[in-house]
Amino acid sequence: MKASIKILELVDKGKNVIYYRDRIQGYYGASAIPNGSIPSAPMGGSYSYTDSYVRKPGENEATYLASTN
Repeated sequence: MKASIKILELVDKGKNVIYYRDRIQGYYGASAIPNGSIPSAPMGGSYSYTDSYVRKPGENEATYLASTN
C-alpha cells in the first residue's frame, strides 16, 4: 500500500504526545438552478473543518483522532 503524505500544523508539543491539525477550507458554487436556468445571483457556499492528529515522540506517523466535519 502506498502511503499518502500530508503536511500538518503543529498545535502543541508535550513530553509524551505531539498534537497536529489539518484545516480544510473551500468554496463550492452552483452554475445553474435545477430547471436549467442560470441564477441572477451567485449560488453556493463555503466549508471549513479541522482534522486532528496525535503522534508520540520517536514515531514517524501521526494517528488520526477526529474531525469537526
